[in-house]
Amino acid sequence: GVAYLHLSWANEFQRLLKQVENQEALCKVKEDKIHSLEQERQTSETMLKSWIRDLIEKRPEPELLLDPHQRILAMNSRARERLNIVEEPVEKSWHEIPALADCGGVLQRSLETPGRPVQAEVPGAVLQFQTAPGEPAGTWVTWVK
Repeated sequence: GVAYLHLSWANEFQRLLKQVENQEALCKVKEDKIHSLEQERQTSETMLKSWIRDLIEKRPEPELLLDPHQRILAMNSRARERLNIVEEPVEKSWHEIPALADCGGVLQRSLETPGRPVQAEVPGAVLQFQTAPGEPAGTWVTWVK
C-alpha cells in the first residue's frame, strides 16, 4: 500500500515536473519571438523615420514634421536656415525652438481641427500648421511667407 502510494506520487510528481519544463520551454520560445518582433519593430521605425527625413529634405519649401507627441520628427535644411538652427533638432519638443515657442495656441487649434490648415505669424514669417487626420497624427509645419 505505502509503496504503491509512493510510486503513484513519484509518477505524478514526474508528470507535473515535465509539464512545468514544457511550459518553461514554451515561455522561452515566446520570449525569443517577442524580442525578435521588438527588434523588427525598432528597425522598421528607424527606417521609416529615415525615409520621412529624406522626403522632407527633398521638399523645396521650409518644412518640419511633429510626431503625435509634438516632438520634432524631421526638419529640412531650409527650415533650419529660417530658424537659425545648425543641427536638426530631432526628438526635441516644438517649444524648445525659440521661433516656435509662441505657437502653442495655433498648434492646439491644429490638433483640434485635423486636416485643416491653421496659420500663425512669427517674426519674419507666416507658418501653416496642419495636423493629419487619424491616429496617430503628426503635424506638418510649413512656411507660407
